Amino acid sequence: MTTDTVINESVISNYVSKLSEEIYVDCNDHNQLVLIGVLPLGPVIAERIAHQIKKNHEIDIMTGQLDITIFLNPDQLKGPFIDLHQTDIPFSLKNKHVVLIQEILTTGLKAKAALNALSDFDSPKDIKLATLIDRNNRKFPIYANYVGEIIESNIEETMSVELLEVNGTDQITISS
Repeated sequence: MTTDTVINESVISNYVSKLSEEIYVDCNDHNQLVLIGVLPLGPVIAERIAHQIKKNHEIDIMTGQLDITIFLNPDQLKGPFIDLHQTDIPFSLKNKHVVLIQEILTTGLKAKAALNALSDFDSPKDIKLATLIDRNNRKFPIYANYVGEIIESNIEETMSVELLEVNGTDQITISS
């Protein structure tokens, strides 16, 4: 198996800046904008985007994290045990502009599970999706409203995101 770094720290930083600006420009009511990161790495990206919006536009954006584990299909779970994490959305979603954030959009299964998980909360005004990488290998008609980059790759290849706050480095690799 070979592993190649396809995206480095500066490119990831550019993606976060691009996503931040697109989200900011697209939302006409910034007081109602919230970012919800889908675990495991979505919350880190959500915090980076919120920080970038604050830096560029002096607006505080609320962030939360969403665990979708129990909403995944059993064949998507790794190992014999379910490893649950905490969902932390310390604010109401009622009438909010919600942007779900995940690191990689491949088949749409995680995004579908995230939408199912959000159904347990108040009704937002709308829900959009942001991702660093769109692999464009859908099983469901789900698309991202905000994309760092589209990288079409073989579904058999493994794409991994590492972020400084979790892994000590920022990079995206592909293993084949």
